[in-house]
Amino acid sequence: MKKRDHFTVRLRLKLRGYWSLFWRGLVGFLLSCLFVSNDDSSTYDIRFQLRGPQKATSEIILLEIRPEDFPSLFESRINPLISIHEVDDITDRVLWNEKLWQDLLTTLLHAEPKKIGITLFFGKNLKTTPITEEQRKIFQDPRIVWAQSTSSSDSRSKPLWTNSDESNVARNDFYKDEDGVVRKMVNLQNDFPHMIEKITDRHLTGTTTKTINYRGPRDTYTEYSMKEFLENRIPLEKLTGKIILIGTEAPSHTVLTPLGLSSKIELTAQIAENMLSRLWIRRAPHVIYFLGLFFLFIFNLTLLKAYPQTIAIILFVFEGMILAAFSAWIFDTYCFWVPVLAPWVMLVSNWIIISGYQSNETEKRNIYLEMESKNQTDLEILKNNFVSLISHDLKTPIAKIQSIVDRRLTGSLESETRRDFESLRTYGHELNRYIQSILKVMRVEAQDFRIHREICDLNQIILEALQVIEPLALEKKIRIEKSLEPLFTIEIDPQLIREVILNLVENAIKYSSDHTIIKIQSQELSDGVQFVIQDQGYGISEKELKAVWLKFARGQDQDLKTKGSGLGLYLVKFFVELHGGQVSAESVLGQGTKISFTIPTYAS
Repeated sequence: MKKRDHFTVRLRLKLRGYWSLFWRGLVGFLLSCLFVSNDDSSTYDIRFQLRGPQKATSEIILLEIRPEDFPSLFESRINPLISIHEVDDITDRVLWNEKLWQDLLTTLLHAEPKKIGITLFFGKNLKTTPITEEQRKIFQDPRIVWAQSTSSSDSRSKPLWTNSDESNVARNDFYKDEDGVVRKMVNLQNDFPHMIEKITDRHLTGTTTKTINYRGPRDTYTEYSMKEFLENRIPLEKLTGKIILIGTEAPSHTVLTPLGLSSKIELTAQIAENMLSRLWIRRAPHVIYFLGLFFLFIFNLTLLKAYPQTIAIILFVFEGMILAAFSAWIFDTYCFWVPVLAPWVMLVSNWIIISGYQSNETEKRNIYLEMESKNQTDLEILKNNFVSLISHDLKTPIAKIQSIVDRRLTGSLESETRRDFESLRTYGHELNRYIQSILKVMRVEAQDFRIHREICDLNQIILEALQVIEPLALEKKIRIEKSLEPLFTIEIDPQLIREVILNLVENAIKYSSDHTIIKIQSQELSDGVQFVIQDQGYGISEKELKAVWLKFARGQDQDLKTKGSGLGLYLVKFFVELHGGQVSAESVLGQGTKISFTIPTYAS
């Protein structure tokens, strides 16, 4: 239960740090959701333009009546007044000639095509000569589909060669968006099916809207000119089993697509391939895109929270490139539409809004840190004043008390009174040493504390320290064994290192029993010098060994055995590390403790 409560508290604290960022970043998320519905038309065209041509089906063949062939095919046969300069304004009926179309369709039917779709409209207003039964049989062949007029004002909208059951008639109109671009295949519920359904033998049920997957710009499909075909320059076996679309490239038969102007037969071929291979562009419901954007939004918050702004913006750009590449890949491979504009809008808006907020928070923290720095300076001044107060106003009375006690002890006193004065002198010494330790800690933790390096011999410092501490060892009849190798001089602060050695030797004496041995050793290392001291004292438990270097740390059972401030080893570690060195301790309960420190040759 406690672990669960602890986890809950941590989770709440973590979520609280994200809360303010979440509400600000939510603006970018909502803005990107607005772009999801607009992403279809705004980036649809660019997607095809960047993709380039795809491999188109070979099942569809285009047979075009090219404008430059109009004079040779129709002018000399039907109307000598038509000029090549007037082809921009011609209507479909100008391209009719019974004999030409009879020859064309007869030859095509001999090639055994799957279907023939004629995108030109030849209505009952054609000025034709009486046709033979043979011509009617050809024109009404069930494999031929004639385009119906898309003009609602033309009451005679049915083609001239419509069967009695109208099975060879189909619409060939295209839905245009507001900007005049054909992007969708819209099937309305009416009596006449679309030519796409007739030539592919596939049906669109009910009112259907499909997004066209354009396979490429002009010349994507195999094209032949009618003139080449009539001159027998195209092998018939190339047309066997194919869907043949017949139309013209005249300006009146062009439409605007995402890839530019395209003829109606090319557009019909694009949609027919979509029908045959089921290549329509598919889209998920908007709620799926919203969920994806929300997860992306949470991921962006995590990046902005975990990394600095300079790294986060690099990750954002990389993320945007990954999204664009993934969208293009899944579009080309699976014909599935993944919006790109909406995620980029969210990336940019999240960066601007959240980064601005973080910059504001950083500025607030800087102001707070400046105030903290000023408070720290004031506190340092107060601490220094307190140090001065203790140094001058507390040390002096203690010194006077010790002076009086020493003077009285030189006289004749009763044994009980003498014991009391000796105890008072001992307590005074302990209080003085405790005050001195606190003063040292406060001095070394001051902001302006600096070490003063000199070229020194560590062995000489060791000997001087032992000379000072020797009376304490003699009092407990402890023998100090020295093993000092000849050392090269090093650059150290002699006062601090002397204090380190004094603390270590005094601790060894203090925590050792009477009549024991303390071993002191110095030796050269490859990159410095080492000092080792080993006693035969009480030892330190493994649990307490890691805490001996902390401030005011003492063993649980040492408070009753020995007096101390718990600051000696803290100062030892602090002074050694100031020189770029390291300290270590090993101990076994009841056998003693071994403490060592190393100082590098070169100052760092």
